[in-house]
Amino acid sequence: MGLSWLNHAAARRCRAKVRQLLPGVQSLRRFSESPPLPPGQPPPPSSPAPPVVVVPPAPKSTGARPRAQGGAELSRRLEELAKAKDESAVDAAKLQAEAAEVCDAVARRLRVEGFTFRATNVVRIVTAACKLSQRSPPLLEAVAGHVLRSMVAYPLFALCNIANGFARLEYRHKQLMDTLAAFLAEPQRAEQLSPVDVASLVFAYAQLAHSPRSGLLEACAQTLKNCSLEVGGPNCAIILNSYARLGECNPVLFGILSRSVVQTKPESFDVHHISLIMNAYAKCQVRKPQMMHLLGDYLTGRVAEMTPQNVSNVVHAFARLECYNHGLFHNLTGRVTSEDLGAYKLYELAVLSHNLAKLKVGAQQVYGAMFGALALRSADVWEPKTVAQVLDALRRRSAFVDEQLLALLFRRFFERLPDYAVHPLTQASWCLVELDALDLAADLPPELLADGEETPQGNVAARRAMRRVLERLEALNEQQAFTPTQRVHVQQLLRSYNYRHELDHGLQPPKVKSFCKSQFDVSTSVVKAVVGQPGQLVNRVLASGRAIHPLLRIANRRSTPTVSMARARIRCAEIDKMSVTLESAGAPSSVTSGAKASGSEQRLLDLENEVSSQALRIRELLQPVHRASAPSSVTSGAKASGSEQRLLALENEVSSQALRIRELESQLKNADSRTAKAKSLSE
Repeated sequence: MGLSWLNHAAARRCRAKVRQLLPGVQSLRRFSESPPLPPGQPPPPSSPAPPVVVVPPAPKSTGARPRAQGGAELSRRLEELAKAKDESAVDAAKLQAEAAEVCDAVARRLRVEGFTFRATNVVRIVTAACKLSQRSPPLLEAVAGHVLRSMVAYPLFALCNIANGFARLEYRHKQLMDTLAAFLAEPQRAEQLSPVDVASLVFAYAQLAHSPRSGLLEACAQTLKNCSLEVGGPNCAIILNSYARLGECNPVLFGILSRSVVQTKPESFDVHHISLIMNAYAKCQVRKPQMMHLLGDYLTGRVAEMTPQNVSNVVHAFARLECYNHGLFHNLTGRVTSEDLGAYKLYELAVLSHNLAKLKVGAQQVYGAMFGALALRSADVWEPKTVAQVLDALRRRSAFVDEQLLALLFRRFFERLPDYAVHPLTQASWCLVELDALDLAADLPPELLADGEETPQGNVAARRAMRRVLERLEALNEQQAFTPTQRVHVQQLLRSYNYRHELDHGLQPPKVKSFCKSQFDVSTSVVKAVVGQPGQLVNRVLASGRAIHPLLRIANRRSTPTVSMARARIRCAEIDKMSVTLESAGAPSSVTSGAKASGSEQRLLDLENEVSSQALRIRELLQPVHRASAPSSVTSGAKASGSEQRLLALENEVSSQALRIRELESQLKNADSRTAKAKSLSE
């Protein structure tokens, strides 16, 4: 194909040369063919010769130069439109229409004649598209294809800028991002990245929520370790926030960049950068109290510059890391009480109130302003997480409860109950129980409460409301078994409900009570792990029994109501009956085979479960002891001495159960040895 093109070019040049020489040849031919003139006769007048047309030689049609100029012109035109966007006299609609046409032309040119575009042209095109907010899928697909075809020819900074442009336009191209991560994660390339390149690159992956799996983040962290002194404060903010959003909490990197943050001058930071840094350390739970206090000092005089999002992020960071800056929070609470809180989004105001309550900062005026603003929000914007946060804020600052807000949250909670996951469901319902807000169920419409016949005893509406919560928890547990943390939260909810509403708890349907009881059983995985190890089972039973003793010793120093003591003695009697039953069933003569031995092991396991449950019950019984242990409650020495005697008797009874369990352990060991001897003799 190359030879044929050269032949055609040579032929064109020859034809042009012939056209130049043709007029001269024709005139010479006419002169040579004309007859000779007689002597003395002048020649006849002849017509003027036609002008010689000089045809310029055709340009060499290599095709590269004019087409390259066309691609450069298109990218230049797009840049001019991006610059014109800032001018106020320009018609925005017309500008965007023209920009869309240019983007389409560039996309077609990139697909067909991509070899005419250089890397700098592509970077300028993406940058201009970002400024114009032109999220053109054909253009971005053409750019991605061009980068994938010729990635090796691109400078590293150009690749980082293109990825950053895709993130700013929120266009996720999975193949491009994965290939870029693998390409830039190679050590010889990663070590050439500057801090600005790293900031642009990791921001792109964080903004697109695309976690690279090729070691890119680790390679960038290693690069930053080698040039930590060159990382400025704003770049530190972008890098730390991006790593936190991607869940890559590298404590070494966070420690190194904290030194860069401290060394940066305060005037180099924007308020937004400081809030990003604090929020990143809070998300990754990397506690740097001195740095937090220093950044808090930077913000103390710039509270007026902070946006509502900055305010909520900063307060959340201090609460999460358990830090405090008096000057900063004094100015923040003053701002909350003086400004219009309608500018805050609902989740920002919920985060602010929740974390101020966790820090126990602010008085009646502060929480009155926040709770009053929350009560005015419309019903359709309340998400489950937001409801749980505000309810927890009300629980923590129960002295400042807004009844109107509490009634609103109670209704919002039951209206969207099927949308709640385990954590917000347990947190919100526990807060309602602790706030004694279940009586508000009487104001709910009947369709929001659980159906079914109810006994007239107790608070029927509150019981139906709580039954709906427990049925929702049971459904979630059937879909996916609770994790250990979730199970602890459910147990805390059930204990609180049983303590505050004991009558209603006892009147719940059998199915609901069965679910509540199952949450305190030993899990199947634990049972499987200990089956076949009777010695370990007995040790665990003994440990469970001994765990009751510190509770009793603590209670010995306090006065105990007679009712609690009576209930404690009943529980102890239950332990006594169980131990007697096990002693009668676990005699050495009964252990004559492997099947019977496994049965006694199962009985020991049951005993361990029961002793553990008794310990939990005794803790519950001792809760009113702690509440009733004020000095004023001890009115006479006789009452105090009587309660001490009862507690001592209870401790003695539990100790006797432990001794009986030890005897059972020795009997079981003797039975095992006899079984082994019988086996050896039979063999």
